[in-house]
Amino acid sequence: MRLIISTADKADEMITMTTIQPDRYHRFAKTKKLTDLIVGIKGAGEMATGVACSLHKANIFKLFMLEIEYPLAVRRTVSFCDTIYSGRCNVEGVEAVVACSIIDIQKAWDRRAIAVIQDPEWRTVSQIRPDVVIDATLAKKNLGTRKDEAPLVIGMGPGFEAGKDVHLVIETHRGHNLGRIIESGAAFPNTGVPGNIGGHTHRRVLRSPCDGIFETPLEIGTVVQENQPIGKVGEETVTSPLSGVLRGLIHTGLKVEKGLKIGDIDPRGEVEYCYTISDKARALGGGVLQAILFKLNTSGRPSSSLARAIALDRGGVVSLIGAGGKTSLMFKLAQELAAAGGSVLTTTTTKIFHPDEGQSPHTIVEASWDRLLNELSAAVKTMPHFSAGTEIDPNSGKLIGLPHEFVDRIWQSGLFDVIIVEADGSKQMPTKATAAHEPVIPLSTSHLVHVTGLDAIGQPAESAVHRPEIFLRNLALATGTQLTESHLANNILWEIQKAERLCQPLINTVILNKADTELISNQGKVIADRLMGQACIHQLAILALNEENPVKYITRIR
Repeated sequence: MRLIISTADKADEMITMTTIQPDRYHRFAKTKKLTDLIVGIKGAGEMATGVACSLHKANIFKLFMLEIEYPLAVRRTVSFCDTIYSGRCNVEGVEAVVACSIIDIQKAWDRRAIAVIQDPEWRTVSQIRPDVVIDATLAKKNLGTRKDEAPLVIGMGPGFEAGKDVHLVIETHRGHNLGRIIESGAAFPNTGVPGNIGGHTHRRVLRSPCDGIFETPLEIGTVVQENQPIGKVGEETVTSPLSGVLRGLIHTGLKVEKGLKIGDIDPRGEVEYCYTISDKARALGGGVLQAILFKLNTSGRPSSSLARAIALDRGGVVSLIGAGGKTSLMFKLAQELAAAGGSVLTTTTTKIFHPDEGQSPHTIVEASWDRLLNELSAAVKTMPHFSAGTEIDPNSGKLIGLPHEFVDRIWQSGLFDVIIVEADGSKQMPTKATAAHEPVIPLSTSHLVHVTGLDAIGQPAESAVHRPEIFLRNLALATGTQLTESHLANNILWEIQKAERLCQPLINTVILNKADTELISNQGKVIADRLMGQACIHQLAILALNEENPVKYITRIR
């Protein structure tokens, strides 16, 4: 395969080149092997290197990394950006070499090495047109990464919004969620607090005392004592704030600004840690690899953001339980699926207000199974979405839904791609506890979705819960208890476990609705943390169904 290049600009070592032949590349969805993938990584510091090593060890060999002219990485012994100074380096058996042209990149790949390019403007991305672009600069803000740069664009840490400027975000905040994939929304904001190592955070970090040139005779891996001189910036001495191992140190002779991180001390005293990838970098590498595999294995899934929110990969019967937005979710999801070309029936196994034209263009009301099936068969030929029930309640005017056996038989008929069932009543309250006869879930349910309104937080149970006496009894709470994130998480878990005994869904999803502000959305993330790892829950999404773009955050739970 022929590569077309122009001469690299020798003056500043930056790459200038013509585009590689387009037929060399293909859409991500058509990629069959990991070894075919071309991945571009913005940044080649410690965390970016952890990602690159994880991908390389998973047989993704065609990797290139983009760096600034004078990298300032502190943990140079485990950062591929050091190739800018040394020409090549090796981290845990993975080799990286500096590249100044497309030919250099191809030569690196031929020897299973990672190519590192001095390209602060990221021009190489538009020239190579990779299958995946990963912004691993960890700049805490988006410096210009766009979702159209590749079929899959991943942003690491705060500064990116999944679904807007990148396709996926990887959580970089230390703790329980480190490395998690975020399909919609942003990562936790930067706290400004360094990771805790040996009981120290800010204190273990070396920072420049002033502007100037940093000079040091020491090397990474040196054992130092508290107050020992490390080097100088101009005339000011930099001393070690504590005893330990010099785990990181920028290159001597670099120009620095006051406050810049120039090194760090590991109080654990393990010299070998200086030369191996950290737990955080390894976790982020695993998260990025999982994100790539997720994209590779789910190409062609429905484009509806709400379909993604409930993990609806293909057709099925979706049963909505809980409170705080089931009806809104049902009709918005149906409209999105119908707009994407699907055939959708919306119904209930309880009662709902009669759908208006903005929710459903047509509603069939028929109690006879034979006549109902005939009407459904006729209507689906001309309408991608409509609703059905058996009768209208003469007192309330509500639509009385279908027996759950009818839903099962309609699904077996093959008339619809998706049937969405409101399988629980809640008297328009934010959350609920079910009575013995609830919920009414069809056996054909493939996707069980529990909805809870986040506006329940801070309210007394009696004001925010449908059937509060059952709620308080289930959770062993006192009358008048104000609801917290933990209370809602425990109730969600209780109700999903109960519902699972009534059917055998393939996917269980939690929807937290009414995230109308960032503060409320963060409360939803606390609930996600409480539920993390629960085997009965596959996914959680935070929504604001009253907004044009309702999906705020999506995360895997198990």
